[in-house]
Amino acid sequence: MPTEAAPNLVDWLTLAVAAFGSAAATFSAIWIASREDREVFDLHISWQWFGGGKYAELPFVYISNRSKQSIIIVDIEWLHGALKRCPDRGTALFYEDPGDLNFPYEVPAGSTEKLFLDEDGARNAFEKASKFANWFGWLGRSSMWLRVTTVRGTKKFIGGETALRWADRPRWVTGEK
Repeated sequence: MPTEAAPNLVDWLTLAVAAFGSAAATFSAIWIASREDREVFDLHISWQWFGGGKYAELPFVYISNRSKQSIIIVDIEWLHGALKRCPDRGTALFYEDPGDLNFPYEVPAGSTEKLFLDEDGARNAFEKASKFANWFGWLGRSSMWLRVTTVRGTKKFIGGETALRWADRPRWVTGEK
């Protein structure tokens, strides 16, 4: 009758590594598959020159879709406050007639959408921010924000001080003393 030796430490470690490796591979595969389905997009605020007139230069936001599916933008709004972001009324988009707003906006996969922003709305949002909130600007925290919301509920924020005219921008944005 053969006698079996008790499992040694090496056998137990081999079993533990095999069990942990299998569980880790399963978890990472599920995590990667779930991440592919999310909406990934970036925001950038810039200015465009049109020539002359009242609206010679307007701020606009680039929405760059980096996901594998189209995203649908349902809301773009200004917020004010450094710690607690409070929304302003209305949309942050520029329009001359309410019929100009064609919500929702679709941004196809791998492409960029350019939407013009309301300069007066940006100034109002900045003026509504308190002096306390503006103090955080010296620490690198914005006191006004632009929020873009998709139909799936994904919200992306970007500091909105660059949507102000150069003369209206706070000193921590322009770098002036």
